Amino acid sequence: MLNFQYLILFAACSFSSCAVQPVAIRQLENFALENVFTRPEVSFELVIHNPNRVGVTITGVETHVELGGTRIAGIALDRQTRVPANSEIRIPLRAEPDFSAVKNLLLKKGKLPREGITRGELRVRKFIFSKRIPFREKYKL
Repeated sequence: MLNFQYLILFAACSFSSCAVQPVAIRQLENFALENVFTRPEVSFELVIHNPNRVGVTITGVETHVELGGTRIAGIALDRQTRVPANSEIRIPLRAEPDFSAVKNLLLKKGKLPREGITRGELRVRKFIFSKRIPFREKYKL
């Protein structure tokens, strides 16, 4: 029984010293708004960096795209993606924005704005621990 208590104490001390640094969104790459007048499509890649000495798992991404202050698309990805230790990965995201939002944006502004914002949340998991990391990135068309 005493050996079991020492094992629990050792495990608790070992895991308490394992600090997981936050996974960071480095940037958005290859942002594109295509087929604006027929069937609009938004696509981009999230570049995610893991600074830890151990790998983590991304359990989901939720984001929405704003163009000229108007929300044009929302993207939810519930696929699990493994990020190895001390590395970067790219997660491609694609959505079909609401055509009426793009049409109203064109009517209101007269042309498509050249800059926008992507806001969202990244869900990261390691062992039994889970964390939500908010992000906000600006982009240019």
